[in-house]
Amino acid sequence: MNEQQEITPAKIALNFGLISGGIGIIYTLMLYIMGTDKLASSLWSSISFIIYIFFMVYAGLNYRKQTGGFLSYRNGLLISFTTFAITIFLLFMFTYVLYNFIHPGLSDEIKTKIIENAIETMQYFGAPDEVIDTQIEQLEKQDFSQTPGNLIQSFFSFCIFGFIISLIIAAFIKKNQPPFADNNIQE
Repeated sequence: MNEQQEITPAKIALNFGLISGGIGIIYTLMLYIMGTDKLASSLWSSISFIIYIFFMVYAGLNYRKQTGGFLSYRNGLLISFTTFAITIFLLFMFTYVLYNFIHPGLSDEIKTKIIENAIETMQYFGAPDEVIDTQIEQLEKQDFSQTPGNLIQSFFSFCIFGFIISLIIAAFIKKNQPPFADNNIQE
């Protein structure tokens, strides 16, 4: 029995979300192995977001290709956002395990490295000592631990960011079917 499975936006988003999440976990693990300074680096974090955005776009384009070359804005938004949400969910689950079971002191190490990076950056740009001290005080007050509550709060914050990015992506990848096109008419 050769039944073709129906292609749905949810299936495409799930597949690409799992792939993107898996790649994100491997990437995070590589950064962890390379050292705390890499995990605390905004450059390396930015690279990971570029990877996730690539998969958000690619998932929508893949669905569009598989469904005859057309993609509504709604489906583009659904696919890109769901891909992102699944990716972030998987990464946060891995982060929880990494920070709480594999390396329990990692959040303190990351915090120290972020503070060091902030001091270097502010000194490089010539910030006055008072400004540096104020910023460092604020950073020291922040909770860098990866508790379930912190992760849930971060997850929803990331989802807001992901939704905004998805709105933009959907606008670029959508391709509406011509209003009078009828695929059943043969000439």
